[in-house]
Parts: sequence; C-alpha cells; structure tokens
Amino acid sequence: MRACARLDGHELPDPPTLRVMLSRWENGHHHPAPFYRRLITEALDTTEAELGFPASSDERCAANVASSDRPYVSGIAPAIHSLLVRATPAPGADTSEDRPSLPVFESRVLDAAAARRFRPTADTSLVLVGGFAGSGKTEFGQLLAAITGWALLDKDALTRPLTENLLQAIGADPNDRQTDVYKQRVRPLEYRCLLSAAFDNLDNRVSTVLIAPFLQEMPDPAWLRRVAHHCAGQGIDIAIVWVQCDVDSMYDYLQERGAARDAWKLTNWDDWLDSIDLALRPRCPHFEVDNGENAAIGLAAQAQRLVSLVRHEP
Repeated sequence: MRACARLDGHELPDPPTLRVMLSRWENGHHHPAPFYRRLITEALDTTEAELGFPASSDERCAANVASSDRPYVSGIAPAIHSLLVRATPAPGADTSEDRPSLPVFESRVLDAAAARRFRPTADTSLVLVGGFAGSGKTEFGQLLAAITGWALLDKDALTRPLTENLLQAIGADPNDRQTDVYKQRVRPLEYRCLLSAAFDNLDNRVSTVLIAPFLQEMPDPAWLRRVAHHCAGQGIDIAIVWVQCDVDSMYDYLQERGAARDAWKLTNWDDWLDSIDLALRPRCPHFEVDNGENAAIGLAAQAQRLVSLVRHEP
C-alpha cells in the first residue's frame, strides 16, 4: 500500500486521491482547503482573491457557474503537479508508482472545463411522481421518460434489493412495508438514496423523472421547500405529479403485479385502506393524473400534456 507523502508538515493523499480532488474542484463541488489554496496561489504567483476563491473554503460553489468564471481552474493542474513534485515521500514509502505528469493533469482540467462550458445549462427538469401503491405512478413515470428521453429513477428498482437484505439483517420481514421497523429504520435511507441519485443527475444537467409513493414527503411543505431550493439554485424546473386511482383499480393492479411486498395490503385490504388518507395530496401546486377506470383522458395523453407544460410548449 502506498504511504502518504508529506509537504510542509502536512500529510498528502496519494495521486489517485488527488485526481479525485482535482475533479471535484474543477466541477465546483468543493473549493480547495486552505493548505491547497496556498500551494496553488504560490505556484501561480497570485492571490486567492485574484483567483476567485470564496472567503470560506467550506462555501459550496454554485453548480451552474461556468468554468470561465473561476480563473483558478486553469491553474490547478500546474499547482497540483508542483505539489506532487515537491512532496517528500514519508519514510518507507513506495515510490515505484510514476507520478502523474503536468500535461496529463493540465489536459484533464482544460478538457473538463471546456466540456462544462458547452454543457446545456437550460431546460433541465425534475419531475417527482407520487401516489399510493397500485395507482399507476410507475407506468406514468415510464411514459414520461419514454416521451422525453429523461433519466428514470424508480425507488423500488433502485433500492428494493438493499431494502430487503437490510430488513433481513436486522431480523425483520424482508417484505415489511407497514411496521415501525421499516418506516423508522429503513424508509428514510431509501428516500435519501433516491434523492442523492437524482441530485447527482441534476448537477450534471440530466433531466430526471423520480418515482416513489412520497406519502410523507409531498404533504410536507418543509421537505418540498428543500427540494425546490436545490432546484432553484441551479435553474432547474421542478414538477410535482400525483397519480390518483379508484380503490378497485388499485386492488386489481396490485393483484396483477403479484409483488411479495404487496401481500399484506391485499390480505388486509380494508385495514390498509383505513390506514391511509385517500384525500392526501401534495402541499404545493401540482399536476394531478387521473388513472381511474373512468378517466376521461388516457394516461399517455396526460403524460404528453405534462411534458408540454414542463417544457413551456404552447
């Protein structure tokens, strides 16, 4: 294992880790810590203010700021190369691995900066599709993704294998979606993973359709504000969709789906209906989709209408 080098009394990460740090600095996810900022300014013979560093190294750089607005980007590569060259290996360090060359670092930074400038910064959208089990939200989300070509993230597809194994690991039923064990210990992790994946897409200007029940989230104004704030900071359009369906159609769909996680609902149908509020709706402006048996407009037509609204088409 490669030992860490030291420079001016500071322990330095190995070259692969420095490459990751470089990428995160260039993409605006983090600013260099004070020690690295000092090395960069020394290497470029300039000041932090002239390079556009914020007053605090913990201040997050807005994801939609162009690389050309951050003068230090083109100087990071030479500075990091200087750091690697100046670093003295710690006693016993393995120095057999070649150090990255200046041209390699420089090429990575400048190529990434150029790609970021030409990356689309408008018309990025997040669509959250919620609703009760069996309402048809997955089908509606898939229609949206098919029409638009946007990325599709379904909570069940994304987290179910982990959820089932986690429930087993803590001695619970892997198909449990009703008890406090699931709701308090597992469910929050599912939604955290789902949103993290969506935000990573959005940070890279990839429009995303997110499918999950959102039974606790969409009625929560504070949760909705946090998501809206994240999107507003990057100029991302957000649309909230609620798919509603009559209970008989929901029952038929769950029976047809035959998923083990629905077994309790189907066996205890009346009890499950008593445990939910069918009048529940998002606590914000939203698009309501009627997927009931007697819906006046088909699901595909409603999906196309939503796409036109999100894209501001006439």
